[in-house]
Amino acid sequence: MDALPDEVLSHVFSRITSTADRNSLALSCKRCHHVERLQRWSLRLGCGLHPVDEALVRLCKRFSNLVGVEISYLGWMSNQGRQLDDQGLALLSENCRLLTTLKLSYCCFITDTGLGNLGRSSNLEVLTLNFIPRISGARAGSLHACPQWLEHLGAEGRLENLFIRNCRGVGELDLAGLGWGWSSLRRLVFEVDGSNYRFLKEFGNAGVCGIDVNSESLQLLVLTNCVVTPRRGLSSVLARCSSALVDLELNMCLGLRDEQLIALAETCSQLKSLTLRLSSLFEGSTRITDASFCALATHCVFLEKACIGFSSGEFHFVTVAGLALVIQGCCFLKDLVLENVGCFNDEGMEAVCSSGSLETLELVVCCQVGDKGISGLACSKLRKLRLCRCSGITGTGFNSLAGRSPKLNVLEVENCPRVVIDSLEGVASTLRYKQS
Repeated sequence: MDALPDEVLSHVFSRITSTADRNSLALSCKRCHHVERLQRWSLRLGCGLHPVDEALVRLCKRFSNLVGVEISYLGWMSNQGRQLDDQGLALLSENCRLLTTLKLSYCCFITDTGLGNLGRSSNLEVLTLNFIPRISGARAGSLHACPQWLEHLGAEGRLENLFIRNCRGVGELDLAGLGWGWSSLRRLVFEVDGSNYRFLKEFGNAGVCGIDVNSESLQLLVLTNCVVTPRRGLSSVLARCSSALVDLELNMCLGLRDEQLIALAETCSQLKSLTLRLSSLFEGSTRITDASFCALATHCVFLEKACIGFSSGEFHFVTVAGLALVIQGCCFLKDLVLENVGCFNDEGMEAVCSSGSLETLELVVCCQVGDKGISGLACSKLRKLRLCRCSGITGTGFNSLAGRSPKLNVLEVENCPRVVIDSLEGVASTLRYKQS
């Protein structure tokens, strides 16, 4: 070991992925301890960080090349010591100069002031905030003003990834505070907490106002429980997306219309992954029909993965014909997930069978699919099939598949009450069966 050059020893450490193994090797001798200290690029900290400020400074000085830090207080209790607060976040910015990635979860004592201190981390590119309840979406005394911490982050123009989840004080309109930072943003995940709050938002500020931002550089966009009604909320984010966008996820967003999805399909022709979950609770404000799926099938021909779901089985403006257009029109579609899609039936399964690219199909609470649709899969190219709570399927449909589906490698059947495990023998090489 002593004869090895530092470069070789550093390479050895770089090949060790287990944190426990790296720690054990670092304790074997002073030289290994020194090399491992310089090779540590990321840390994950939590409730055991105590006293928090002193421990954080020591860790930053010990691991001088840190670029990623994750701090999570999930399950924290007051007897475990003080949490990281604004002062600790300032110390992190001052002592971890190479920091590019920061993830904060369940940090209940961080406020706007603390996040404003992140402006000192001039290299910060990725920021993830998950349940930070004390950060706000507006300055005191100004209802429509943007939070200062977003202004600081946007002013640097380096932030590429921004993930905000379940931070109650931050709303759609506050994202305007990024300003010029939008031009460098590549990935945005914005999730609003709670179904009850989503109902109130329809009549709140985001329901009557909108922001005007430049989202042309976005490659990934995930919006959950957000207002996207035209000229309101985050509608301009959708409208300004370009061909750079390859991954789009819209979960229970209010006010989504056909014209928005059609325009997005025409502009974002390089889209490869689409997740669209619609809320039937607000079906009156969310107007999506087969026209949207026709546009996706026509323009998004490179789509490889699609997930479509409804909050309940009924969504009156979407039919199986529209879904079949996507299955047959997107010639590169490999993975399809349908959740609670009541209109999908054996006719839709015929489109699956005729698809020349589909390899993975997942049906969750699609109760109109019956034995006829399952038996037709014998001539499909599916490699994996997962069925969950599909009450229309019995063992008869699988009996006709036994020995006739050589490409089907994985079959997962979960909580389908009319399917018994004996009827699944010989259908696929790997079988997973669960019945609650």
